[in-house]
Amino acid sequence: MKERPVLLYLLDMQNAIQRILAYTENLTYEQFCNNFMVVDAVIRNFEVLGEAAKHIPKNVKDFNTDVPWKNMYAMRNIVIHQYFGIDHELIWDIIQNHLSQNLTDLNTLINVLKNEK
Repeated sequence: MKERPVLLYLLDMQNAIQRILAYTENLTYEQFCNNFMVVDAVIRNFEVLGEAAKHIPKNVKDFNTDVPWKNMYAMRNIVIHQYFGIDHELIWDIIQNHLSQNLTDLNTLINVLKNEK
């Protein structure tokens, strides 16, 4: 099987964050918790985000230490393996306080890699 280019994983991560932010853009925490379709969509995109982060090579991770690579993969493990006890407050906190900056950092890295070609 041919190895997938790192840029595609980064674009998957970018897309997952953009979707999470779009799904939750005009919601309050209570609206988020009470909308199972949004919660399911957000959790799915956290899975994609973490799985893609796992495939980023060490040299790329070392280039941009601002992205919480390990935390992203850890969140993926939580939402997959502890599906029965998803912490909505934790997910909401990440959405509200971290994802926008994560997206900015990823965009910077993606632009650097695109310009290297």
